[in-house]
Amino acid sequence: MNYPNTALLFLLLLFAPATGTQAASPLSCHAGGNEMSVSADEGGGMDPASMYPASMLEDVVTALYRFDFRVAESLSRELLERHPGHYLAHFSRVYYNWWLMITWPRPAEVETRYRESILQALPLARKAVEGPASDQDVFNYINLHAMLARLDLQQGAWIRTMKTLRLCVVQVEKSMGREEAFGGFYLTSGLYNYLISEAMRRYPFLKLYALFYPEGDRERGISQLEKAFASDEALWKTEAGYFLMRIHLEKGQDARLAEKYASWLTTAYPSNLIFQYYHLQAMVALGDERGVREKIAEIRREAFGNRSISPEQRTYFLDLVRDY
Repeated sequence: MNYPNTALLFLLLLFAPATGTQAASPLSCHAGGNEMSVSADEGGGMDPASMYPASMLEDVVTALYRFDFRVAESLSRELLERHPGHYLAHFSRVYYNWWLMITWPRPAEVETRYRESILQALPLARKAVEGPASDQDVFNYINLHAMLARLDLQQGAWIRTMKTLRLCVVQVEKSMGREEAFGGFYLTSGLYNYLISEAMRRYPFLKLYALFYPEGDRERGISQLEKAFASDEALWKTEAGYFLMRIHLEKGQDARLAEKYASWLTTAYPSNLIFQYYHLQAMVALGDERGVREKIAEIRREAFGNRSISPEQRTYFLDLVRDY
């Protein structure tokens, strides 16, 4: 999996949906936030809970974690049709396009739709945080900027990347210290602390770009991510588990811990071939030959059995394990 993969991307793995060919960062956003109620007539007989953009967005993200692209596509389109003026409706399309992009053999074909969805969501999200914003709105706003910065970086737009990241970091700084009040900030603060610290250590030239950024703290970042993983909120827990898996898998730092988090992810979402792929990587790092064989068989079984993915996606993942 090689999308995306540059030096600064390590820094920009911040906050995004867990997951991807390189990071698929899966999407690190709990779906709450500035909810919008609708009338009974507008609801059209739907379950009342599904009338809220936040609830529907959470359903979209959960479907994507489960690799149910058909459900995610249907729900995100319905959400956008019902609430075209709400940033969470556009955010649902950001999530859908991100997951499609990181599981697609030709991601460039989806990049335009992905960028358009973010650019439609951002002005609406900005309005939400300019007023008396909830912590959830700030959290979502951070995620949107981080997801845009990743694409800018992948396309080589360095100036645009740094500008976008700077806006994202400003919001991160405002949210620091509020982790107890809003548990989602354990995820964003944890990622920031770890990744900034690691990025400065590995790539000293980045210090010039980050002169006015808050300093990072690697160990504190890991501790904050562990607290996010301990959360009862499934989406925060999933995102934190994904990033802890990636951190411990990076350069073989601790393959056993990586396997622990990968095992949780693949147990919770057995159809998620991205989680399965990284679980395979953890087993390879451990030298678990039997586990590798069993995991390859599981990936193939899930790829052939999931009727919600396209033939192109199926082939993509089968190709990834072909040489093991």
